[in-house]
Amino acid sequence: CLPPPPSSPLPPLLLPSTMSDDDQRVRIARHFLLSSPPGEFNEVLNDVRVLIGDDDLINENLLNIIKTYNTEQMMAVPIPEANYKVVIARAGEVDPTHYVDPRGKQLLTFDHAKREVVDTRPLGDDEIVMDAEPYRAATDNHILEYVNEAFNDSGSTVFGSEADGNLLLYIYISGARTNLPNYWSGRWRSSWTFTFKRGAHTGTLKGSIRVNTHYYEGGNIQMNASTNKETEVVMGDPDTVGQHIAAVIANWETEYQQVMERSYQSMSDNALKSLRRKLPVTGVKFSFTSKDHQLAAELQKPQCATKMA
Repeated sequence: CLPPPPSSPLPPLLLPSTMSDDDQRVRIARHFLLSSPPGEFNEVLNDVRVLIGDDDLINENLLNIIKTYNTEQMMAVPIPEANYKVVIARAGEVDPTHYVDPRGKQLLTFDHAKREVVDTRPLGDDEIVMDAEPYRAATDNHILEYVNEAFNDSGSTVFGSEADGNLLLYIYISGARTNLPNYWSGRWRSSWTFTFKRGAHTGTLKGSIRVNTHYYEGGNIQMNASTNKETEVVMGDPDTVGQHIAAVIANWETEYQQVMERSYQSMSDNALKSLRRKLPVTGVKFSFTSKDHQLAAELQKPQCATKMA
């Protein structure tokens, strides 16, 4: 079934009157497909094909939509002959089919439709920001340690870059759990940017956490939640800085998970409880087993008149 429109990151679906019918249908299809919950893209695609009723129109635009979806969802993809995953993200994008794997120091050729790496080649020295690399590598090691401890079936990647005289670390964490036979799925995404200058005493760490869950047994409920964080990090040697960055992110993410758990409990105890049918005045649940109602049945049977003496 089609997912409900998420609260973020997609804007409201507006269809200008000047758009052609085909453009409007493509925009509708794109909106629904980019709203697909984790692990359910193909199911939503099948429904969109029925809704739009024009496979040729869908196929003309599908690859671009899939590429956008994979990037926005920060897909964590396994690397051939390696025991780690790389996050497909804008910071690592060279062109629509090539992405950097900074941990393996290689360039990946990525098939968006199959969601798999089909080829690799080593990165040249001119493709690596050398001044940022020690900090990138140290941060990557500490983030990976945290992710392996806190997540299942997830991936993390730290990219190094330079812009406007600043050195930048782009940190991505992505994990998904799907259980389609039991009608639920979810994804945790966090993206962080650490900005610092050569010789500076502090750097700035800021970013966001985004959580999407979908439950659709007997209904269709999708939740999108997010939070933004920012702080200053004292500079030092690369390993100390990387350890500090990983500790701050781990603390933020743990706190946010606890906030969400408390919110769920409060929702169950208050908002959802008010929707449920209340118990009888006796405070005892009604029993539907027949033996508990035999006495009532006996009392309802016609009684023989007592003979007069």
